[in-house]
Amino acid sequence: MGDHKHNAKYSLGATDESYDLENPSAPETFEITYNGKEKSNNSLIPSQPTKSQKARRYLGKNIPILWGTHEPILTIGPDWPFFLCMWSILIIVGIVMVIYITNEQSFLIQALTVGITIWQAFIYLLTSLKNPGIYTLQNPDDKNWKRFENDPNFCDVCRILKNENIYHCEDCNVCIKGYDHHCPWTGKCIGQGNLIQFYTFLVSTVVYLVFFMLVTLHAL
Repeated sequence: MGDHKHNAKYSLGATDESYDLENPSAPETFEITYNGKEKSNNSLIPSQPTKSQKARRYLGKNIPILWGTHEPILTIGPDWPFFLCMWSILIIVGIVMVIYITNEQSFLIQALTVGITIWQAFIYLLTSLKNPGIYTLQNPDDKNWKRFENDPNFCDVCRILKNENIYHCEDCNVCIKGYDHHCPWTGKCIGQGNLIQFYTFLVSTVVYLVFFMLVTLHAL
């Protein structure tokens, strides 16, 4: 993409905003993403990234397994063995409860045991697979990021400008929007994309443990 002298604007990726290179009041954080077609007013129309560009996009140590229009929807994090171990334990505990502890109790208790186990496994799986908020240069063919590489807020790994809401996780080696923490038990970071699911999982875990404790005590 060539230089534009007349109030050139570039798209900010998933935010669908624009950044005016000659306007000092422009937002501090943005992401240059697309090669677009120039219109008569010198603005750029974002184009959807191709399959090749998606395949070459930097996502750190995360492996995408399902893509949306511009962003990966589901990813596997670098600590996936911990996630797989934890998920297997949840399912095994549920099966043990159904077969050996609740088999002589009422149908309601059995149904609740199966339902809680399925829900717990599902919300944990969703938390562990959902994109936590990966924030990197969307189009690997876009070279406009080079003009910002001397900015102190520039991440030379992800090729974006960061603000207080964007943090580069060393474990995942990628910038995360709305970063909360890196959770090895979910295999990845907890951020803007999966924070609600994570808190839902924590609440569900309390219900899960209390219910199974009560059922076990009742069976003794």
